[in-house]
Formats: sequence, C-alpha cells, structure tokens
Amino acid sequence: KAASNYLLYGRIVKSFGGHWAYLDREDEILRAYVGAYEDLSALFEEIQPDLVFYDTIDLISNFVAFALALRRRIFALDFRFSPLSNGKISVGFGLYRKNIVMEHLYDHPDAIGPENYAAADDMLAHVRDTLYGTAYATVNRRMFDDNRLMNLRKIAASLADRRRLAHGLKNFRWYLRGQCNRTWLSRHLTMAPPAEPYVVFFLPHLPEASTCSQSPRWVYPEAIVEQLAVNAPSGLKIVVKEHPRTYGRRGRAFFKPLQELPNVVTGHPMMDNSQLRSGAEAILAVTGNVGL
Repeated sequence: KAASNYLLYGRIVKSFGGHWAYLDREDEILRAYVGAYEDLSALFEEIQPDLVFYDTIDLISNFVAFALALRRRIFALDFRFSPLSNGKISVGFGLYRKNIVMEHLYDHPDAIGPENYAAADDMLAHVRDTLYGTAYATVNRRMFDDNRLMNLRKIAASLADRRRLAHGLKNFRWYLRGQCNRTWLSRHLTMAPPAEPYVVFFLPHLPEASTCSQSPRWVYPEAIVEQLAVNAPSGLKIVVKEHPRTYGRRGRAFFKPLQELPNVVTGHPMMDNSQLRSGAEAILAVTGNVGL
C-alpha cells in the first residue's frame, strides 16, 4: 500500500513537470523503510528520548520515527506555523496532526470565555484583513508572481548559484510549458463569481505531500469536479477556483474539459476569496487552509 502510494505521488510530480528522483521502485521503498527502522531503532536505544519531534509525515524516516515513538509509548509532537496567524506555532500530535489546544478546548468548552468569542467574531467581521495578512496568504500571493517565467529576481538568484542554474536548465521546458499555460489561463479563467447560486470547490495545490500521503483517494480533482457537476441539484453552478501556487502547472488539457460541462465555472486564482466565500451555498475542499 505504501509503495503504491509513493509511486502514485512520483507519477503526479512528474506529470506536473517536476523532477522525481526519490523513490521510483517498490524495492527502493522497502529498503527505505527497513533502513529507517534499523537506524532509528539504534538511535532510540542509544538516546532513550523522553519526547520525539517529527516533521512531514509522508517522508519515510519521519513516519518510522513517529511509529517507533508510538510503540515505545513516547509522546511525539509535530510543530508547524499556524496558518491563520503570523509567527505563532500549532502543536500537533498523531498521524493526522491533531491540534493539542483545539482537542483540549473540544473537551473543555467552558475554557472558552466571552473574550475569546469576541476575538473570533472580530476576526470573522474583518476576514479580508485578518486572513489576507497572514504569512501563509502572503506566501501564496508572492508565489503566484514568482512562478512567472521571466521573473528577474529568480533568474538572478539562479545565475548566482551553479547548482540551481543547472537544475533550472534541466527543467526549462517545463517552465516554458507553465508560461504557455499561464497565457491560456489568463484568457479563459474568470475573475467574477456567477450570478446564479453556486458551490465553490477550491482546487488543492498539487503535487503536495499531505494530499498524496493522507488523502490519496482524492488526488484527482478533475474527477471530483465531474462528479459534482453530474450530481449537483439543477440550477446550481460549480465554481472551480485554481490554487495560486499551482497556477501554470494545470493548463488547457485540465480546464478545457471542465469548461465544457455546462454547470461548471473555472475561476482565476486571484478571484476575491471573501466575495467568493460569502456568496457560496457551500464550500468544498480536500486539503488546504481555505477549508478552515
């Protein structure tokens, strides 16, 4: 099962024009598991840790470290920047990175005071300022511009780094394909929500580790959109909004068949999220902070 998942992940990466030299065969994946198990078991025996920190769970060594901690009844924690803040840390645990603070509040709702609800109401009332100003949203907006083919800042950085330049030259044809996609998308993706009632489906960024490792049955968003179009109630539009980080990786071959479905509207990644959310009958997401 793990081998199939890694090979699927690699195929998706390569289909988007990326370079995949991580795990290409089942025997490589098996050796990676066995090697990580042997090395980390020896490390656990030597150090006898009281607490284990792990990072991206889709990497085999991290997954094995988490599993060994679980077997030895050692608490394991995952730290990551909180998506709805600037600089604050979310502490997670378990395979699905449950947030410790949130779990505590679910079990002790009396710990949420009136001032907390007031702060939440204020955030929702100023959702544009609050969410658009977060580090995560800023990175996504910057990445939308950074992925342009003729980004002078990136070109200068590549010229200053021999290894980065070699990697860039190797993938130049994919950059060129991405620029052609962006040219087509700029003409065919809309910036305005439809006047009719609609649900909005936010396309996930692909290829992306958490989607492939934690929800591999949902890695083909075009199939999800097709099923939404077929099964949606009559008179309801399906707005499909592209992800700013993926802009240019999916092009005419992806969007044109969706546009031929009469109740599907394909949206530009720079569509106004606040306007889109507030007018939607429902919001659908597989992964991504927009689901929050």
